[in-house]
Amino acid sequence: MKYLFALVLFALSSLAQAQTSPPNNHPPLVVGPVHLTCIDKPCSAATITGSARGSGVNGPATAQTGMTINFAKDNWWTGGKVGEVDGLNILVRQNGPHSDSSGILVNVQNQGHGFLSATEFASSIVDPVKNVLTYGIDVQEGVLDRLNGDYIGAVYTADYGALGTGILIQNGQGASWQYAIQYARNGDALFSVDGAGNIVGSSAYLGSVNVNGDPVNGSVDVGNLANNSATPYINLNGFGTSQNNVRMINDANGQLTINTVTGGNLQVNANGVFTTESFHVNLATPSSSSAPCTVGQIGADTKYIYVCVATNMWKRSALSSF
Repeated sequence: MKYLFALVLFALSSLAQAQTSPPNNHPPLVVGPVHLTCIDKPCSAATITGSARGSGVNGPATAQTGMTINFAKDNWWTGGKVGEVDGLNILVRQNGPHSDSSGILVNVQNQGHGFLSATEFASSIVDPVKNVLTYGIDVQEGVLDRLNGDYIGAVYTADYGALGTGILIQNGQGASWQYAIQYARNGDALFSVDGAGNIVGSSAYLGSVNVNGDPVNGSVDVGNLANNSATPYINLNGFGTSQNNVRMINDANGQLTINTVTGGNLQVNANGVFTTESFHVNLATPSSSSAPCTVGQIGADTKYIYVCVATNMWKRSALSSF
């Protein structure tokens, strides 16, 4: 009996020592090394298998999770020693020829009508005095929202504060991108931004401007497609003026009007060419009355005005002083 009593005292003493020992005396959990030898089926060094019933309420506060990591720096709210802290550190090394590898492999499926994303993560800064979030960004990738019909590759949400850039693509010293952004459909590149910042695409639509509206011949189309009675125009600015130095306007059906800030006006329509001031023709003399010309072409020199009345047929009228 005394041996049994001594054994019980030893066990209680060991348990008390284990419960009162400081955390730094406990080694971290280590799994492995494990030698995986499976060939015809997947296998893992560590596996978590569970069956979740569902809490009945959506949201992270009631989520049922396969594995949870709660890791905080000591005295994180009031301050602490400088140093990086990571919730999860993954190192994968692969050297098999033509072999695949992923640092994190995620496969999420949803049979219902709820919201689904392959990954979702957030970063935020909290004001420790007011206990409020001052800056926050949320990112969702592989978004499948069947209920609202939204199927999106990635969503970047500004949650809190006046944030800067949604997506920043940059390079380090000595490195470069051939393409910073590239979109291909059925193997054909339709849009790209190269490493020099040049934008290349099969077409572009900016507001009411459609570049390459004619994909065969190429064109620049200007107009409000939602309002066929609009009056489209192009402003050309410069020479010390902030706007409307020269304006080209489609101000009537089949009519082009060019207005200048200095008061000039040129109008072209089915009735001809009109201007508010004088009309100038470069002085040039046809080599002969049969010189090449098209009907309606006009020429002039110091003695005559020349008019092409038929193909390659000039006639002239003498000028006189008055």
